[in-house]
Amino acid sequence: NIDQYRYAIGTAPNARNVIGWSYLAGTNFTRNDLNLIAGQRYYVMVQARNSSGLWSVDGVSNAITAESTPTLSFNYLEGAPGSSFLLVGSHFSAGTSVQLRINGVPVGSMISVGADGGFRALIATNSSAAEGYYILTTSITVTPANLAQTGTHSAAPRSYRLDRDLPTRTTPNGAPAPLPVPADIPAFDQLPVVYLPLVQR
Repeated sequence: NIDQYRYAIGTAPNARNVIGWSYLAGTNFTRNDLNLIAGQRYYVMVQARNSSGLWSVDGVSNAITAESTPTLSFNYLEGAPGSSFLLVGSHFSAGTSVQLRINGVPVGSMISVGADGGFRALIATNSSAAEGYYILTTSITVTPANLAQTGTHSAAPRSYRLDRDLPTRTTPNGAPAPLPVPADIPAFDQLPVVYLPLVQR
């Protein structure tokens, strides 16, 4: 009979240099306190102990590559209608394609993610666009060449605000070709609020 399990995590098979032996009563565990390095390969070792106190030989997982969460950033977060905002995406899966959406409306064609996991896009607003907030989201398409890849989830949304009293943000040097934002996309008066459920004990 098996009465205990233990696991360890390392950067090589049979290594325990990330997490030493940790003991379990069952067969499942979750760790969210690890400071893993993106691109680094990790291995999980497991052992089971029988009621006589004898441990099994190590079971070693296949390599697990840590990936970073995709991120988006703007060079400016606000400007007058007619402004151009440089969007930089990073930590996306190489070989995928990204569709940008502003307030739910697709803008431009699919953007290919580079081998470094990054892309750049110039969001060109219209001078007659409504004042208010615009939320940019991404959706990702995986090509047949990378169907086995993981980590193709979208980045957290980013927003920018248009206000006629603000300066017009001009195109930075070296920016890619502009992606024109249709002027008829409605703006939000304020950023939507997400309410979390109340939990009481």
